[in-house]
Amino acid sequence: MPKMKTNRSASKRFRISRRGKVLHRKATGNHMLTKKSGGRRRRVEGLAEVSAERTKIRRPLTPVRSRSSSVFIAPGLTASCRRGR
Repeated sequence: MPKMKTNRSASKRFRISRRGKVLHRKATGNHMLTKKSGGRRRRVEGLAEVSAERTKIRRPLTPVRSRSSSVFIAPGLTASCRRGR
């Protein structure tokens, strides 16, 4: 059976935690930051969990490796998500 291809747009937008939760970056943290207060900017940075209803849609887009419990994630995704950018 051929390998299942990863949806490249999903691999750039989402990542899967070690516990299997689908994570995404929070919105409105990319531009026009001067008018946003510091507390608001801190609230927006980082990752959030995708809701349970949407997880059912997102999970098939990022296939699980057969040998380990980790999931294939695009190389640049983890570094950019940790910085909160």
